[in-house]
Amino acid sequence: MAPKNNIPAEVFPPGEFIREELEARGWSQADFALIIERDTGLVSDIVSAKRSITPETASAIGQAFGTGGQIWMNLESEYRLHLAEKNRPAESDIASRARLFTEYPIRLMIKRGWIEPSDSIQVLESRSKDFFSPKIAFAAKMARKEDATPLQLAWLYRVYNIATRFPAGKYSEDKLQDSLVSLRNLMHERLEIRHIPTILNAAGIRFLIVEPFPGSSIDGVCFWLDSKSPVVALSLRRDYIDNFWFTLIHELKHVEHRHGLDKIFLDTDIIQKIRNETIPEEIQVNGETAEFLIPKRELDDFVIRIRPFFSTAKIMGFAMRLGIHPGIVVGQLQHNSIIGWKQHRRFLEKIRSIITEIAVCDGWGNSIH
Repeated sequence: MAPKNNIPAEVFPPGEFIREELEARGWSQADFALIIERDTGLVSDIVSAKRSITPETASAIGQAFGTGGQIWMNLESEYRLHLAEKNRPAESDIASRARLFTEYPIRLMIKRGWIEPSDSIQVLESRSKDFFSPKIAFAAKMARKEDATPLQLAWLYRVYNIATRFPAGKYSEDKLQDSLVSLRNLMHERLEIRHIPTILNAAGIRFLIVEPFPGSSIDGVCFWLDSKSPVVALSLRRDYIDNFWFTLIHELKHVEHRHGLDKIFLDTDIIQKIRNETIPEEIQVNGETAEFLIPKRELDDFVIRIRPFFSTAKIMGFAMRLGIHPGIVVGQLQHNSIIGWKQHRRFLEKIRSIITEIAVCDGWGNSIH
């Protein structure tokens, strides 16, 4: 708990105490100036609170009165702080700015062009509240028990604000199933992902890419603007083809089960949480996503036949037979601890430069105003 800021009604300057001490000792200000080897004008100014006591003068006063210098420095500091507190508004710009920067990642949001900068803290706070408008209570609808961080909430609201501005086709479950079939046919070649935004938009799914803030750990999200308007957004935090396909299908499986209608499924560290996942909906879509990418029966049979010699030729041959990119095979082998993280990494091709040129994208130099 933060300490209470109890400010005394009145704090006297140290000169008042010096005057009382001089009267008690029968010393004049001139006598005192001679004793502490200071100018008479300086002593007069200190007594009348026109000048502050320096550490050197505090030490001299302490020696003269036999009190030590610290007490006079304390009295001086307390008095000057009291004046500053007394003259400031009920909440200073500094306190307001500190509170605002605690609630929201203001500096990062300004840098990304999400809110306009301002020298006025009142204007900046108003713009921040507009950005985090209460149209949807994300924090109250999070699927996970832990609260979303300010970085995650800012990313989430950015996705929402962009999604509301872009139209999509009419959504239906049949269209979603057709789109999943179409997507499965794109998985063999890295460049084929350029068709994904068109396929999803035709299915009535608003699909967008928003660059995450460092340290936010966001992979993707699924929610609905209304009962007929699903939204899927990815962060591309890990720019590898296996992570891209796993996260995309994961979020589309949420849509398939109409997850996100009453809860926001913000997925963070998807791959790392698979083994320790506890949310039933996440467990369900994780299993279905893995099965969509590589059927378990096929993967198990491949591992039994090939282990421990997972050569480049064998991986490429298996991927070709399934009609998927070899990077997806390597990703599943790695995430199932069948091969090491450093093995066959050349297959984990990057895809960000392709998809961000085609999809609705905010980040990496692209800004949606």
